[in-house]
Amino acid sequence: MIVVSDHFRKGGFMHLLTHTQPPAERIKRISSVFHDRLSDFLSPLLGMLDARLDRRLVRTFSLLVASIIRFRHRQHGLLLSELGAYLLTPAKAPAGTKRISNLLRSDKWHYGLLSDWLRAQAKAAMQQWSHQPVLLHWDESVVEKPESIGA
Repeated sequence: MIVVSDHFRKGGFMHLLTHTQPPAERIKRISSVFHDRLSDFLSPLLGMLDARLDRRLVRTFSLLVASIIRFRHRQHGLLLSELGAYLLTPAKAPAGTKRISNLLRSDKWHYGLLSDWLRAQAKAAMQQWSHQPVLLHWDESVVEKPESIGA
């Protein structure tokens, strides 16, 4: 059984793909929908981080996630200095890079915060879908070392 989100089923994205609007207007609307979806997804995490970190670091984290999603390219990756430029503006790239550095060096920041939050989200989703069969797609198209697959 394939689970389709209610948002998609009710025309949440389909109406954005119609060609009744100029291309620039469609792009703005689609971008707005995905920005709203990202904000909805990150909102609980940002609330949890806000209780532990300085507000400026939480804002940096939020902008960093959006920048990574917006500008990541699987063949080229992203450099820290590029992320700094995307975080603010190219003219303020060193300041943006410093903000990222401040976040990563903060005594209160630890990857476990993100890991624990993602684990809690996964457990909540599993409980929500516990009465439905779930289809998983296992994709091993990325070449891995044999010892990595076994782990």
